[in-house]
Amino acid sequence: MLLTRAVKIKLNSTSSKDLDILKSTISSYTDSYNYVCKFGFSSNINNSIALHKQTYSTLRPTLPSQLVISSRAKASESLKSISKKKKNLVLTLNPALSGMTLDPIPYI
Repeated sequence: MLLTRAVKIKLNSTSSKDLDILKSTISSYTDSYNYVCKFGFSSNINNSIALHKQTYSTLRPTLPSQLVISSRAKASESLKSISKKKKNLVLTLNPALSGMTLDPIPYI
């Protein structure tokens, strides 16, 4: 069994330059995650390896390799979650709204 624990830590920095580097890295990581999510969603790909092959060379110049791989893995998890949720939806016609709505399939 794998045990994962989130730990809060306080970063003590002596310079604003260090903080700017950290903010830039966080921003680049977020941009990388968003890029992979958009690419995967528009291409209908949620497989981590397929996403890696398609996006790694584009993202690698902006981030260290481990951060690129981590952001791609998180994006793949998000895309798989969306895919599961889409499978649990059914298209129904709702006359009160005079249009189509998506209703979740009840679990039995």
